[in-house]
Amino acid sequence: MLINDSSIIVQSQEQISCNLDNEFVVLNSHNGIYYGLDQTGSTIWDLIKHPTKVKDITNLLVKEYDVTLEQCKNDLLSFLQELCENKLIEVKE
Repeated sequence: MLINDSSIIVQSQEQISCNLDNEFVVLNSHNGIYYGLDQTGSTIWDLIKHPTKVKDITNLLVKEYDVTLEQCKNDLLSFLQELCENKLIEVKE
């Protein structure tokens, strides 16, 4: 699935996650693999507890981190695509 600015992202109901020292560990219930998220990934993970537009996530990250809008957008879309491929998020248009 192609993710873009207008996509709405939410954590998959098929995963289990927990916060360990401000970083999330996510268990993919489909394949039994654990994924560790760094600080930025954990921030994004926390933002998508509820359905959120990619554009809104991008805007929040640009305010919080020293990154250009274009770089943030590219990195975010790449990260979200990886989460989608691993069935950790749901994407809605």
